[in-house]
Formats: sequence, structure tokens, C-alpha cells
Amino acid sequence: MTADFINAYVTGSLGISGHFIGACATSQYNMNAGVELIKSGKSELVIVGASEAIIMPLLL
Repeated sequence: MTADFINAYVTGSLGISGHFIGACATSQYNMNAGVELIKSGKSELVIVGASEAIIMPLLL
């Protein structure tokens, strides 16, 4: 089971979960998606976040 499924089951949330990746603009893409969900009336509340991690040893 994925973490978002467990979270939805425990909290009873029925919303969508997903992600957008856009290098340094990742958080802006996610924020825009959240704003559009509210503006369209599909959601009353959204939780938006973003993080990025270096996973290639060469870049460390």
C-alpha cells in the first residue's frame, strides 16, 4: 500500500493526490494545481507541498 492510500484510509479523505515535477518551479506547479482545484470548486481546501533531494552520488 502506498502512503497516500494509508493516509486517506485513516483520515477518511477522498481528495486527489499527485505531483508535478519542474526543477526549480516544482512548488509553483503544485501551488497552481491547488489554486485551480479551489477555483473550479472541486476542492474547498488543499494541502500543497514540494521538496527535492539530490539522489545521484556524482552531485553530492
